[in-house]
Amino acid sequence: GAVASPKAFQILAGYIFGSNSSSTKMAMTTPVFMTEPAQGGGRKMQFMVDASQPPAPLDPTISVRTHDGGFYAAKKFSGVATPETANDMATDLRNLLILDGLEPADGHVVARYNDPSTNAFLRRNEVLIYVPTFTLSNK
Repeated sequence: GAVASPKAFQILAGYIFGSNSSSTKMAMTTPVFMTEPAQGGGRKMQFMVDASQPPAPLDPTISVRTHDGGFYAAKKFSGVATPETANDMATDLRNLLILDGLEPADGHVVARYNDPSTNAFLRRNEVLIYVPTFTLSNK
């Protein structure tokens, strides 16, 4: 699911902990994703759920969707994943991809693996950039 508000985590946590159409409780997964659109279209928080038919959300700010996946480049970093830090990491990663002759898509996703009570120096984060033209070869 995805929502874009200051209370996003609580709203999404409520959904996976049973505030949904069937009162189904689902496992909390990591990472928690925060999309960072290229054109300032608004950040969205996303949780992954392991369900073939996830229950409908009760909150209208939540949407449930599937994602086809693809190839993403990742850069790992520790500390608090502020928008500024994530943007700096994304800029570094994007420049490296371009230097390697790859064509990164606009925008990026921040993946957070730890709960907010984890000490900042122990936190694991990643910035992910979709690389739509990348393919694996069997050479």
